[in-house]
Amino acid sequence: MAEMSDLYDKPCKEIFKLKRMLEKADIPFEFIEGFGYDPSLKISYPDIMEHYQICYPSRKDMKISVIEGFGTHGREQDRLEILGGFTPWEQFKHGDSPIGFLTAKNVFKRIKKDWDETTDREGWML
Repeated sequence: MAEMSDLYDKPCKEIFKLKRMLEKADIPFEFIEGFGYDPSLKISYPDIMEHYQICYPSRKDMKISVIEGFGTHGREQDRLEILGGFTPWEQFKHGDSPIGFLTAKNVFKRIKKDWDETTDREGWML
């Protein structure tokens, strides 16, 4: 059986891929590093304190929360977990529970779809 530190020795890459995709598409979001924890803990426990969150379109008006880090669904495979932005089937099947094991490409499509449906050509919310 693998040691816990072996499971998390790979850095979170997928959330940074999503961050670059959103920046390139000029879609608003907030990026939070180390959410929910005292930043000083990362010095003592770097393998389990790596946590990142993307809030779309912002933390205040969040429609979709994307996280990656210790304990998230799919972290071992460098995949993302979301809350919000569900398909009708996912909403029926999971309710308000987060779903994980998603790629940056999959999550980007969800965010882009919402952005395209709720903004006009000049980027103003409809």
